[in-house]
Amino acid sequence: MFRAESGISCRIELDVARVSCDGHVGDLLSRRVCALLQRVSERVRARVVTLSLAASDGGGVLIGVDVDEPVGTPDEQMSATARTRLASLDERLLALGIHVDVTRGSLSTRLTVPSALVSVD
Repeated sequence: MFRAESGISCRIELDVARVSCDGHVGDLLSRRVCALLQRVSERVRARVVTLSLAASDGGGVLIGVDVDEPVGTPDEQMSATARTRLASLDERLLALGIHVDVTRGSLSTRLTVPSALVSVD
């Protein structure tokens, strides 16, 4: 659906068969990834977006959103609304112990979910 709406290619890389978590945790993670994808589609500079899901050391999960944009793409300011939305989601994720790592100068993001919040099969 992302490709159809944005025109940006999207790849999915799954290194785990199944991940389970509490509905509240899953909702926050989904909302954070969707907010990021919305931001990527608004910029319309990305060539490819790769979504990845992998087990981390210690039994947690790594969720990656890698945004491939042309080198030298200028960083444009986010609207106050978008910035507030992402900051609010990040605060809520951090309060749960989920680490949010945004690559400097890029929209690429890694979410590290500790094993206490997920089970990986």
